Amino acid sequence: MTSVKTENKQLKQTLEEHGARFTNLEQKDKEKTNLIAKLEQNDKEKTDLIAKLEYDISLIKGQDKSMVCNQIITNVSQDVEPGISDLYPDIDISNIKSSIPSEQKKKQGLIQEISTSIKDQNNITRISQNNFKDMVKDFMANDRVGEKKAKGQVYDFIIQQFPNTKCENLYKQTQKALRVYNLFEKIGMNKI
Repeated sequence: MTSVKTENKQLKQTLEEHGARFTNLEQKDKEKTNLIAKLEQNDKEKTDLIAKLEYDISLIKGQDKSMVCNQIITNVSQDVEPGISDLYPDIDISNIKSSIPSEQKKKQGLIQEISTSIKDQNNITRISQNNFKDMVKDFMANDRVGEKKAKGQVYDFIIQQFPNTKCENLYKQTQKALRVYNLFEKIGMNKI
C-alpha cells in the first residue's frame, strides 16, 4: 500500500514537471513566432521602400526633371526613414526644394545610392543566410586554415561581390543572418 502511494506521488511529481516543461516550450515557441513575424515585417518594410525608390527613379528617367524632383522631394520628406536620414545627415531636404540642375543631379544620385544600398543589404542577408556556414567550411577544408581565417576570406569574397558595402555593415548583416539561420535550424524548416 505504501509503495503504491509512493509511486503515485512520484507520478504526480513527474506529471507536474512535464506540465512545467510543456508550458516553458509553448512560451519559447510564442517568442520565436513573434521574432519571425517581426523579421518578416522588417523585410516587407524594406521591400516597400525599395519599390517606392525604384518608382521615383523611373519617374526621373521618364518625365520632366523639375516636376519629378518636386514629386520625389514630397515623397521623401513624408516618408524618410530615420535610418536613411542618419546615413546622410549632411543633406538637408529643405535646401533641395529650391533646387537647381546640379542639386537635381545630387538628388537623383542620392536616390540611386539609397536604392543600391538597400538592395545590397538585402542581397548580403540572403547570401549570408544560405551560404555563409558552407563557405566557411569550404575555405577551411580547401585552404587548410582555421575558422577565423576562413571567415575573413569569406568576408573578402562577399565584399568583392558588393563593392558598395562597408565591412562593418557586412559583419552586422551576416551576424543577423546567422542568428536567423540558427533559429530556423533549431526549430526545423518543416515546422515553419
